[in-house]
Amino acid sequence: MCIESTKGHEIDLDFDTSFQLISKTQHSSFSSQEFKNFLKDNQIQKLLLCGFLAEYCIKKTAIDALESGYEVVLLTELIATGDDVQYRKEEMLADLENKGATINNDLYNFA
Repeated sequence: MCIESTKGHEIDLDFDTSFQLISKTQHSSFSSQEFKNFLKDNQIQKLLLCGFLAEYCIKKTAIDALESGYEVVLLTELIATGDDVQYRKEEMLADLENKGATINNDLYNFA
């Protein structure tokens, strides 16, 4: 899934071309200077986070975002763990909420 050069690492390139696609090679999206520049250049202040590997990628990106002064909203219904052990996800969400992230369980109202 996250291992470069494997089938699971491939993305569907048939997506809306108005989206900015930025690759990362470490857990945090903030490890990418291109990502940080994109946020700054577009004056983005609020990040809606979702994805896979809650206890690694989502957690590290959220911590780095909070430490950098961004508002962080965690879209819990769109966050998963690698081994589907939900207690890891729940612990991570509670920890990030204590650090200042907003927890959102409503997929229809997340702005």
